[in-house]
Parts: sequence; structure tokens; C-alpha cells
Amino acid sequence: MHTRRIKVLAIAPDLNQGGGENRILNIARTIDRSRFEYEVATLYSPDTALSDSCGSMAMDFHVAGVKVSDLGLRRPVPRTTIRTLQLASTALSLLLASSALWRYLRVKRIDVLDAHLDGSVYVGLSAARAARVPASITLYGAKAIDQRSDAFAWRRAGLRTAGAVVTDSHKVAADLAAFIGAPTPPILVVPNGVRLAAPQRSRAAVRADLRLPESATEIIGQVSGLVPYKGHRTLLRAAALVIAERPGAYFICIGFPRVGPDYVASLEQEARELGISNRVRFQSYPGNIADIWQVIDVHVHASDLDSLPNAIIEGMSLGKPAVVTAVGGVPELVHDERTGLLVAPGDPPALAAAILRLLRCPGFAAQLGVAATSRYLALCTPEVVVRALERSFIALHDRSARHQSRAARLLNAVRR
Repeated sequence: MHTRRIKVLAIAPDLNQGGGENRILNIARTIDRSRFEYEVATLYSPDTALSDSCGSMAMDFHVAGVKVSDLGLRRPVPRTTIRTLQLASTALSLLLASSALWRYLRVKRIDVLDAHLDGSVYVGLSAARAARVPASITLYGAKAIDQRSDAFAWRRAGLRTAGAVVTDSHKVAADLAAFIGAPTPPILVVPNGVRLAAPQRSRAAVRADLRLPESATEIIGQVSGLVPYKGHRTLLRAAALVIAERPGAYFICIGFPRVGPDYVASLEQEARELGISNRVRFQSYPGNIADIWQVIDVHVHASDLDSLPNAIIEGMSLGKPAVVTAVGGVPELVHDERTGLLVAPGDPPALAAAILRLLRCPGFAAQLGVAATSRYLALCTPEVVVRALERSFIALHDRSARHQSRAARLLNAVRR
């Protein structure tokens, strides 16, 4: 029995639009405040240019009444061809960041660190270890974006110090276990908990923003960052096949251009070459994403690789019939022919055939949507997810308290 609330600090590099940041927001809104104090901090101060390219969730946290502190750390310097300079700069940045977070953990008397995303691996885990605070790290992939072998070694060493590693699928959990090796910390599989707010704009207003004419009677949509691994090229080639048969079909790809405008420009060029540019939209949407969902009739997610995208969970919560690629942990949540249709990644004809099947068979599509919502309610509401995370925080706190108590008893025995 805990006599006081457990103080948990959630950290992430930034508050960009993404699954990890949404997870933190839903934990903060849903956690049992009678048992936990849940604080949120970012490693870096807000960056306007980054927010423009990736989107920002700062307003979502504000509206939810969740206070966010920032540690004001220096961002890593851009890559340089001078290897020694790059290593020295990175090492200095990590040292300063870890020191700042260590002080924050000590001053705020944090009981458990809840670290999220790649940027928190090195800083969060090293600071927590120095402050003797148990740490949980939430990741959506085994290897870092940085593909250098020395970065892998640092990442592996850091993850071995975690009190727990949390991810959203058994597939990624297995990848993490193989990557970390022994000793492997406990790895928990907890999908993201999602609950969309009510739309703030009318369906007609959103359609107007997307330049969808009245003849657009079948809207197929992908909600994801506009990055290459999300499979937009596969989707475009499938779209050409669908549009050839369905005169009312339009495709919308909603997301932020996280790798810059060139990628989106190349997609628009490909759409022109396929002769479908008038039936495809690429657009960011900084407002409430529920606004967009109300215009989508069929959800498609054509990723080449992924873990378990938030957008798939969002679509299921709304009962949207879906065609998704069988990558990462997606097949663990979406059961083919029961809660959606699964296709292989990188296969435009298969993707098009599945989309056409749902458009031709609205009864079957509706059946899939109803079943998808039932599965969402059982596994992916914020309440279901946060109760699992609460149990993890309590276990980490209690294990740390027992360890510190034993250490204190041993120290006292030595002094006597």
C-alpha cells in the first residue's frame, strides 16, 4: 500500500505529431490521479521550423490541461563530414543533457522516469541511472534511425539499464529482445491507447478544404506522416487501378512532410504521370484530426514497414473499413477478413483489389468496421492501456524501493 502518490515524469524529445506523443497525452489525461503525479517534460524547447514540418501537439496538451515543462537542452548539431568533430559534439550534448535531466529528477523527487522515443534512450536512461530512479522506455522499433554500428552499441548498452521497455506489438518486442541481448530488461507489449476528440469542423468545410467536388462520392484516405516508408508510391499505383473503375473515387493523403517538401513534390509528379493528379490530394492538417476522419469512407495504410500505427487504431475506433499492409504488429490487431483486410506491402494490384472489394461490397465493409470497433474497445482505449502502464510504474517503483532499502540496511550494518 502506497502512502503517497508515485511521481512519474514522462519525457520526450519534442511534442511533434506522432504516436509516441499521443501516447503521453492519453496517459496524462487518463492516469489515476489519486495514485500518481504524472508530469510531462520535453528535452528541447519548441522549434518553429520543426513544428512546421512535423506538426505540433503543444496545443493538444494545453487544451487537455496538461502542463509541459521543457529542459531547454541544446539540439544535436547537424551531421558533419568530420567524424571526430561529430563524435565530440554528440558526446558533449549527451553529457550536458543527461546532467540537466539528472538535476531535474533529483529536484522534483521523481519516483519513476517514463521515457519515450529514440531521443530519450541515451539522455533519459543515463540520467535515471545516475539519479537512481527506475526508468521505463517506450520504443516502436529495435534499431535507431542512426544506422552506424557505434550508435547501435550505445543504444544496446543504454537499453540494458532500463527497468522496463514498452512497445506496442509482439513483433517489435521480439526484435527488441534480439537486439538488446542479455541481460534483457522486462519487455511489455502495450498498444497505444487512442480516443479522438469530437470533430470541430463540419464535414462540408473539410471537403471544401480538400477541394473535393460533389462528384467525389468515395473517399479513400491514408493518415500518416508524408515519409517514404509509409508506402505512398504503392498507394498511388493502386489508386490508378481503382480510379479506372470507380468514377467517384478520390484519394487523400493527410500528414506532415517530415522529410521536407521534395518527397511530396515527387509524389505529386508521379500522380501526374499516372494521370490521376486531379483525383489525389496531399495535405497537412494542423487541426483536430477527427475533422479529417469524418470525410474518409475507406481507410488505407500502405506502409512498407511499421510497428502499429496510431492511425489504424483511430480508424478502428471510428468503425472505418480498412485495407492495411501486413507489416510489423499490424496483423496482431487487424485480423484479415474479420476486422479489416490485410495485403502484402509493396503490391499495388493487391492493394487496389482489396479497396475495390470494399467499395463494391458496402455491407461487408460495414461489417468489418463494426468488428474493428469491438476490437478497439477491448484492447486500445486509453483506460485499458493506462491501467497496464500503471501496474508497470508501481512494479518499477516497488522494486526500486526494495533495492534501496536493502542497500541502506547493508550500509548501516557496515557502519556498525
